[in-house]
Amino acid sequence: MTKGNLAIVLHAHLPYVRSEEPGSLEEDWFFQALVECYLPLLQTLEEASKAENQTPKITIGLSPTLLSLLEDEVLKNRFEEWVALRLEVLNTLEANCLQAVQHLKDHFKKQLSSWKRCKGDLIGRFDKL
Repeated sequence: MTKGNLAIVLHAHLPYVRSEEPGSLEEDWFFQALVECYLPLLQTLEEASKAENQTPKITIGLSPTLLSLLEDEVLKNRFEEWVALRLEVLNTLEANCLQAVQHLKDHFKKQLSSWKRCKGDLIGRFDKL
């Protein structure tokens, strides 16, 4: 196999998003990044680090802004409600969307379970890796 280098930059543009009012567009961006990027990335890296036939090597830099967001208790407390609301909406969709609905529901539930297992401590999970 050819060796090479790869750089993946994730959400370098993500601003500090917490406001006093929940549900801001910026807060939504952060929660989407958790569900679509950081939680799945952690799961993939954790599985790879446990695999006996792999020796993964990776460098991850987490920006001070992202670290601040990941440890913010207000955002941590709002995340589960954010996911619950999306699951509620998915439950109301018509039958012709059933396959897409089920896929999204499974994805949200899987990411929420991953979140709950570490009590929202993604920084600790990255640190263990």
